[in-house]
Order: sequence, then C-alpha cells, then structure tokens
Amino acid sequence: MQVWNNKATRSYNSLSGIPPKANALLQNLKQRFSGMQIEVGIPNVKNVFRNEGNNHLMLPVNILQKMAKDSDYTEMLKQDFQVFEQQMLRDTDNDSVQSSGFFIDLDESYGAWAIVKNLVPNGNNDSLRRTQQERQQYKYEGLEEQLPETQHWFSKRIVVESGVLYEQESSPTREAVHVNMMLDLRA
Repeated sequence: MQVWNNKATRSYNSLSGIPPKANALLQNLKQRFSGMQIEVGIPNVKNVFRNEGNNHLMLPVNILQKMAKDSDYTEMLKQDFQVFEQQMLRDTDNDSVQSSGFFIDLDESYGAWAIVKNLVPNGNNDSLRRTQQERQQYKYEGLEEQLPETQHWFSKRIVVESGVLYEQESSPTREAVHVNMMLDLRA
C-alpha cells in the first residue's frame, strides 16, 4: 500500500473531494454572492431543507468542475444566481416563507425548495411563489379541512428565462408549470 503524502493530495483530501481549481471558484462564488449560503453536495429531499434562512444554494462538485473549465458556462450560472438572489430577497420579505433555497442537480437542471405557512406570493414579480400558491389552491379546492400549518415544497425543475423563475412540468413543453411534489408535514 502506497501512502500519498504530497501537498497536493493532502490539499485535495482536506477539501472533501473538491479539486483545488474548483475550490478556488467556490470561494470566489461565496465572495461574489456573499448573501447566499452556498453548499457543495448532491441535492435530495433529505439534505436540502433547512429550518431557517431563505438564502440556500446547493451544487454538486461536478458543476463546480465544469464551471472551472468553461468560462461561458460560469458566466451563465452567475447570471442565473443573480435571479436566485432576487427570489431569495422576496422570500426574506415574505412572512409565509419560513425557509427556502435553490439547487443545481447532477444533470445541470435547477430546482427549488421552500418551507411555507399558507403560501402567498410577495408582489407581482414573484412568479415562482405565485405558481406554487395556485398549485396549493388547486390541490385543496373543495376540501373542508384546513391547510397544514407548515408545508415543505420541493420543486425539482425550475427554469430561468429572461430573468424570471418558472417551474417546469416534466413534459417537453413549458406551457404548464406546476410543483412536482409537495410534502405536507406538520411542524
């Protein structure tokens, strides 16, 4: 068994598997988007939800590595991160949103999540929360029982078009948008 004891290997291992160039990019992103809590990981229902804060962003290592190699891709993501930031500000000012965030999946698709209490959009520009509210109203239309106090929304697919966030249906057309999954959980 050979023991790797050089500086580069120790550095790589100490960064939890994030190569040095990708880690440098991550640090740059954290400085540029200092209001975001950027975390590296593979997003799933168990690790994206946080109990507080509306400024979470998770991305896997492979996305960082692609960004480190492709400056055009990096610039595109930075523009989309600005759109995420705008939604984060809306969520911070929205009393019905307890916690929320965004993620990039391994396949480079975007997703969003939120923990909400009787969701309401925050203004006319809050397209993402308006769509989620419409879906919530449709789901509970005609039911006599009250909405759960707290709901976890997990929207697997969102798109950014012309600076606006939309939820995307699984079908090839973008005509119908909806929440792909809503978990009703009591706090």
